[in-house]
Amino acid sequence: MPQPPKRSGVHVAFLGSLAGILLAWDTVGAPKTITLEVDGAASSISTRQTRIDGLLREAGLVAGMSDALAPRAGAAVSAGATVTLRRAVAVAVTYGGETQRFTTTAATVADALEQTGLVPVADTVVSVGGVRRSAETLLPRLGGAVVPALVSASPASEVAEPAELVITVEPAATFFVHEARRTLEFRAHAATLGDALKQAGVALFPADLLVPDATQPLTHGLHAKITRSTPFRVTADGRTAEARTQATTVAEALKEQAITLNAGDRVQPPLDTPLKTGIGIQVVRVNQRTVVEEESIPFRTQYVADADMEIGTQHTATAGATGLQKREFQISYEDGREVGRRLALQRVEREPVHAEVRYGTKIIQHAITTPDGTIEYWRTLRVWATWYSPANAGKPRSSPGYGITATGLQARRGVIAVDPRVIPLGTRVYVPGYGVAVAGDTGSAVRGNVIDLAYGDDEVQDWVSRNLDIYVLGPGPSPSQIQPPSP
Repeated sequence: MPQPPKRSGVHVAFLGSLAGILLAWDTVGAPKTITLEVDGAASSISTRQTRIDGLLREAGLVAGMSDALAPRAGAAVSAGATVTLRRAVAVAVTYGGETQRFTTTAATVADALEQTGLVPVADTVVSVGGVRRSAETLLPRLGGAVVPALVSASPASEVAEPAELVITVEPAATFFVHEARRTLEFRAHAATLGDALKQAGVALFPADLLVPDATQPLTHGLHAKITRSTPFRVTADGRTAEARTQATTVAEALKEQAITLNAGDRVQPPLDTPLKTGIGIQVVRVNQRTVVEEESIPFRTQYVADADMEIGTQHTATAGATGLQKREFQISYEDGREVGRRLALQRVEREPVHAEVRYGTKIIQHAITTPDGTIEYWRTLRVWATWYSPANAGKPRSSPGYGITATGLQARRGVIAVDPRVIPLGTRVYVPGYGVAVAGDTGSAVRGNVIDLAYGDDEVQDWVSRNLDIYVLGPGPSPSQIQPPSP
């Protein structure tokens, strides 16, 4: 058999070069810009590749059997085209205690769930990889980069197989709340009934009654009953407080508030009044106290005329002493304020001792030598003596009464103004340094043991006001005219 001609090394090299040139001619062309979208992330790239599979190799990407690639791997690369690669991911969907496993190229969690026949409603909780996500969240790809890294792309042989992505679907629990003749339906994701009510915006006051209680685990179809507490206001012991209660009467509400009623306390409204929303309760503390008051009883002074005693003198025969009276009152208080008192007992502990003062009525004439001669008098008086004249008596000269005294006398030396209760008008007296005078005038400032000495406008007015003894002249009054001394 004839042997084929031997090929030289140059011939073999030529054939290899020719094959490379033909391959390059098939895969490399003019540069063109295309959009490469991988798992929803798009990048604009420039390439000389003529086929889609060559473009993916250049980008370090591999389209697996389950991946979605458009256009197909053998299609030509056109300038301005968009190449879409959506890589498949292994998914395990758990719902209602059952798990479905499948591979999907879905873009979102909702799209993947739709493949199982599940359409999540608004209050369904979806967890992806143990983290709560919205159903519209893009489905994560666990086997490689989402956006192709064209500069540092991994060789296709090193791309890892997708790991399993676990999706847990937790539908909300439906539960019912019965309150005041109405039933409300809610849906919530919560461990307990109390947490579910908070999610549903159902507020509970501490005094509200919830059956079952807030720690009850939330289950689908659970029925709960709320009995609302009644708000009320209570005023007691100087304080006003707002409160809520399950009590049905005023008495029960006060007991719940630890307000103790004492005998005599008054409550408005009455204790058996049914409790209504917003009712105001007032507790009035009523108590009584016995108070003993002491009061002195004044004594009287009895004046007894004594004919053996000289007029103008007096003597206390019996000293007076006050008595003592005690009065016992029952005083009523409401909230610490006195509202009434009643005299329960009155008794005299000590009677008063009335005083007896004896005063003289005996007239004894005395004589005294004066610059005006010897005069006889029957009484002396200690007085404060001032002076006046018509000019300073307060009337104008044009007045008809100018210079005229209360008794019609002319105001001049020898006339004095007196208090008639002490020195009767018309009485004659001797004033040392002034002379004999008659009580013939009065004055608003002349009260008690005060006298005012008159001077005419043309007379020397040389008196200096002072205390002195004056002498009452004349025979003196009869015993019947002598009045007891003033107290």
